[in-house]
Amino acid sequence: MYSNKINSINILQIGSGNIQSEKFSFKAKGLDLAAKKNIFVPKAYLLPHEILNQFESSSFQNSSLIRQIQDLPIRNSFSIRSAFAVEDQKESSLAGMFETVVSVDKKNPEQIIDAIKKVLESSKRVRGGFRKDILIMEMVAAKFSGIAFTESEYQDDWINWTRGLGPKLVSGEVSGEVISIPKSRNWD
Repeated sequence: MYSNKINSINILQIGSGNIQSEKFSFKAKGLDLAAKKNIFVPKAYLLPHEILNQFESSSFQNSSLIRQIQDLPIRNSFSIRSAFAVEDQKESSLAGMFETVVSVDKKNPEQIIDAIKKVLESSKRVRGGFRKDILIMEMVAAKFSGIAFTESEYQDDWINWTRGLGPKLVSGEVSGEVISIPKSRNWD
């Protein structure tokens, strides 16, 4: 767990095992578990909803949270993305519904502030009250990006992928390529 605190609420490190609570989204818990099991996940941190609730109503400028984000042990740049409770549900994945801001310069507080605001603002695209946690993930030089789709009702699963970073894919700006993967059966 990242040691700096804001009103007793921690910024949580992905891979620490501290994100396995039911209150966190499937996305956050999945990344936390994968990193804990030594599956490659870029260095990442979760800004819990409780931090952001206070943060939304106060000034982003001069915020100790911004300084803590800048102090995270992430190299030069990161992405700021949603880990909202309504994502990746059985009924709906909401892929591409919420903003992801890539290549945010950790030295630039205005970029951090703008990115957090964009991600939080995108939560208004879905009605209702839900947790609005945010992921901060170190940027990696991705050759390919994609989305895996698994549904128990269908014969096969599939991956929609593109070259480079994925925001254009999830927003629908590019259609990408599709790979079909036969679903494993109990006897496989």
